[in-house]
Amino acid sequence: MTDFEKIHSFESLYNAYRKARQGKRWKGAAAKFEVNLLEALNLLSAQIRTKRYTMSPYNTFEVYEPKRRVVMSNSYKDKVVQHSLCDNVLEPLRRRFGRIRITSGYRSPSVNAKVGGVATSQHTLGEAADINVPNAEVGMKMYDYIRCNLDFDQLIYEQRRKTATRWLHVSYRTDGNNRRQAWIEVK
Repeated sequence: MTDFEKIHSFESLYNAYRKARQGKRWKGAAAKFEVNLLEALNLLSAQIRTKRYTMSPYNTFEVYEPKRRVVMSNSYKDKVVQHSLCDNVLEPLRRRFGRIRITSGYRSPSVNAKVGGVATSQHTLGEAADINVPNAEVGMKMYDYIRCNLDFDQLIYEQRRKTATRWLHVSYRTDGNNRRQAWIEVK
């Protein structure tokens, strides 16, 4: 079974649903998804398999504690898909190398602009993660492992000369049209 097939398999989506519902079963979106669970998971699987899956608009609301702020969150179905991506792409990396530290995952468009991300960043779609690399040797091993063993859209081993900070940017398209672009970039 390919990585793409793992992501849209019923078993993977069911396990992802179970993770997404932890601590949220009482919320309306989780309850609605659960009432039609088989239909919802089969629909998600078909949409991903046929490359017609798209993310829903963000749920936007305000909270006032401890201060007023606007919160943007993914829809429940998108959380299920993201759990499946993590289980089938990021988790194999963790199993191979131990604890990994993700320094950037999903970004709202406004946060993406503030950190200097491009408008088309896959971070704004929940399709990318930046992983901290502790040193050059481990970074190259992680880079090679992903490049040779996992499906991905873009894999970039990045380093800043001034600070010697290193990280891996890895993305995975939810429509399955991964380009397998890999390169090393020193800034």
